[in-house]
Formats: sequence, C-alpha cells, structure tokens
Amino acid sequence: MYIWPEIDTGGLLDYYLETLTSDSCNIETISSYVKRCLAGEFSGKSGPDKASAHFSALADAVLTACRALERADGNKELESTLIDCRILAYLAKFHAFLNPGDQALDVLL
Repeated sequence: MYIWPEIDTGGLLDYYLETLTSDSCNIETISSYVKRCLAGEFSGKSGPDKASAHFSALADAVLTACRALERADGNKELESTLIDCRILAYLAKFHAFLNPGDQALDVLL
C-alpha cells in the first residue's frame, strides 16, 4: 500500500520512523540517516534535519503570504485557496516538529 508522506501523520513515533520520504533519491529516511551518522558515513542526500528546517521555513513563508492576502474582499476562490495553503503549511510544521524527535528516538533504539 502506498502512503502519501506529505499527509501521513505517522501516528506513533516508531511508526513514523518507517515512513518513506516523498523523494527517496534526494531525502534520506530518518532510520537510514541515523544509522549512517552513527557509523560516521556521509551521504549526498538531504537528511531529516535539513528537511525539517526547509519545511519550517517554507511553512512560515506560506503563512506570512496568507496573512498578507487575507484582506481580499469576499473573493471565495481566494478564501478557499488560503485555507488549503494554511492546512499544508501547518502540516509542514507538524512534520518539521516530528523529525528531530524521531531522530533522537532512533538513536536510543
């Protein structure tokens, strides 16, 4: 079964550890990142820490843009789009928050 990583909240952290990334060629999974780091190995892939920082910065930019556009006078299409953008931004914040905790958990396991 395919899991859409961007909308998968992962449930418990141990399940979230096994969730695949949306781009396995460029972004490393949390488990493989931790194993590689503990072994002192390097990779050209972005790790979960870099992905978390990117998600957080992108979410902040989207939320800032949404606030700037809120004052549209009754444009229902824009209001609907802003809701969608906010949902995706907060979802990015959620994933940015979970990644560091999962890295710490995987080190302990």
